[in-house]
Amino acid sequence: MRKELRRWLRQLHEELKFTSVFVTHDQEEAMEVADRVVVMSQGNIEQADAPERVWREPSTRFVLEFMGEVNRLQGVIRGGQFHVGAHRWPLGYTPAYQGPVDLFLRPWEVDISRRTSLDSPLPVQVLEASPKGHYTN
Repeated sequence: MRKELRRWLRQLHEELKFTSVFVTHDQEEAMEVADRVVVMSQGNIEQADAPERVWREPSTRFVLEFMGEVNRLQGVIRGGQFHVGAHRWPLGYTPAYQGPVDLFLRPWEVDISRRTSLDSPLPVQVLEASPKGHYTN
């Protein structure tokens, strides 16, 4: 029923070209219905943007985490490389900032293999796996 209502509301907006404010805590609902999404935290606007941009280019860590599950990889930028433990990946440039950083990845953006790849030779230890539909956590 809610999905039907969202489709109907979106269609109504496109046909009648009116402005409305739709308040929800459901990220999927906001992304499907809105032309613009405003993400707020404790009464402050964290980001106001097109849904695609909020998803692909979150302006803050809060927005990133609010929009769905993420995995964090702690590392260090030194020169033009990203370091995690003894492993290094070239960045292709040398950023002005040098030091500790957090790299965030959505679960479905990561592939784990039993074999080491030359493209991404980071050894990991899987402690637990739980199916989540289109990916495994």
